[in-house]
Amino acid sequence: MAKPWGPGRWFGVGCGALIAVVLLTVAVRGSTDPGELAATAPAEATETPATSAPPSLGTVEARASVAGMLAATLDATVSAAVDPRGRLVDPQTRPLARACEGGTRFTVALDFRTSDNAGSVQNILAVWDVAGYSAGRGPQEDVRYSETLPIERMSLRDTSPVDGLLHLRIVGRCAPWG
Repeated sequence: MAKPWGPGRWFGVGCGALIAVVLLTVAVRGSTDPGELAATAPAEATETPATSAPPSLGTVEARASVAGMLAATLDATVSAAVDPRGRLVDPQTRPLARACEGGTRFTVALDFRTSDNAGSVQNILAVWDVAGYSAGRGPQEDVRYSETLPIERMSLRDTSPVDGLLHLRIVGRCAPWG
């Protein structure tokens, strides 16, 4: 079953392109030695203070980054994503705004299933890896994170054997007020 290309998908494509430009800019200005980057990535995701200040995002850019990553994530699924009640997941799901120290943090939390959850997990993680996020593992979940990119942390937990679901969480960087 083909997924329709509505306004949400086009928004996701646009945000994905914006993220790709940002990542390309970071890659050009950053290290050119992939071994150096791999050697500095921790084996597990841990909450550590940032060693360098991440670029400041406005609330519009922060919301667009989270929404774009959600759209790219849902586009990577093997088939249409449906919620626990069997309804199609809306790719235009609005990120939830939460207060953070001195600003607003946008987050998305979704529980969904596809016709092939294991294949969807692999595709989603590949999208996150290509976007430049570091890999980690949490308790029974795959984690991607960054200290400098617009998304601070993403996690995906596959509980298919228990409830047939994938549990997704995307946490954007804190965007300062004003």
